[in-house]
Amino acid sequence: MKKAIAIIQARMSSKRLAGKVLMPLADEPLLWHIYNRLSYCQQINKIIVATTIDKSDDKIENFCKKNKIDFYRGSLDNVLKRFIDIINKFSPEYVVRITGDTPFPTPGFIDAQIRALKQNNGDITVGKNRGWFFEGQGGCSVRVLKKAYRFSKDKLDLEHVGSFYLAKNLDKLRVVSINVPKELIVKNCRLTIDTPEDYQFISKIYKDLYQKDKLINLYMIKDWIAKNRKLLNIY
Repeated sequence: MKKAIAIIQARMSSKRLAGKVLMPLADEPLLWHIYNRLSYCQQINKIIVATTIDKSDDKIENFCKKNKIDFYRGSLDNVLKRFIDIINKFSPEYVVRITGDTPFPTPGFIDAQIRALKQNNGDITVGKNRGWFFEGQGGCSVRVLKKAYRFSKDKLDLEHVGSFYLAKNLDKLRVVSINVPKELIVKNCRLTIDTPEDYQFISKIYKDLYQKDKLINLYMIKDWIAKNRKLLNIY
C-alpha cells in the first residue's frame, strides 16, 4: 500500500504573528485544531509536526508530547530539509504539506488529492481555480520533493518546501488536475492566520461555529461569511 503522510510545519517565531500556532481558538490551540481536522483524513497514514531546534519551539515540543503527537525538530530556515528528514524516516510515497497558519485543513479535499495522485502515479495536483478556502494544504509525491531538494538552488524553495521549483517545472512533472465545487471558490476572504486581524476574524468563526467532536465544514463557513460580511472590513 502506498503511504501518505501529512506534515504540519510549525514554529513560534513567525515574524508577523509570533506564537500563532499555539494561540487559542475555542479554548484549544490552533495546532490542536489543525491536527484534529487532519485526523479525519482517510488517506493519511501518519501526521507529523515539523518544528525547529530553536529554543522558542520547546513549547511546540511540549505541546506535542502532552497530546501524543509525532513531531520532528530540524533547521529553522531550511523547511524543505525538515520535510526530507521526515520522509527519510517514515518512507511515504506522498506528502501533504500543511502550513501552520491554516485553521481549516479539509479532509475531503486532502483525501481527493491523495487518491488522484495514487490513481495517476502523479507528482502534484493542480486546479484552474481553487479559491482561498484551499490554501496551505497541498499534496505531492515524495519523488518530486526529493528532486526539488536535490536540484533547486533557490533559498525560497528551502523556506517554501520546493514550491517555486515545482511551479517552474510543471511541464516536467506528472500533473493531475483536481477541482473543487464551484460554490466553494471564494475570493473575498482568506482562511489563513498571518496577522492579528486574521486571528481576530478566525476566532469569531470558531466562537460561533465550533462544536466538540464535529468539524466546521467549508459550507458552514461560507454561510457564516455571508451573514457577517461587515467583519470582512477587518482586512
